[in-house]
Amino acid sequence: MKTVRLMISLATQKRWKTFHMDVKSAFLNDILKEKVYVEQPARFVVKKEKEEKACRLKKVFYEFKQAPRAWNYRIDGYLSQKGFIRFPYEHALYMEKKLQGRVMLICLYVNDIIFVGDDPTMM
Repeated sequence: MKTVRLMISLATQKRWKTFHMDVKSAFLNDILKEKVYVEQPARFVVKKEKEEKACRLKKVFYEFKQAPRAWNYRIDGYLSQKGFIRFPYEHALYMEKKLQGRVMLICLYVNDIIFVGDDPTMM
């Protein structure tokens, strides 16, 4: 939250545009990096078979504890691909600087994204 406050105060001092975005589907359909197994739902268990079966998850669902990490990997990869540089000591803060001196900062807070910059066309 300190980084969010810092970005908002910086935007206010420099009279930059500020945009906020809430990603509703941030924790849905992200690919899992590790193998995760869950029990079969009760209504899908076959009565004839005595053995218990497990299901392997391929994608994250909303209340899954690995969902925020999977979302972070996904958005980090996207922003890095688009040329943003992540700050080494604040992993939720990204910057893009154009040759003309234009700057845009992006701050991530769970599934909220704040854009701050001096050029609205970059946003």
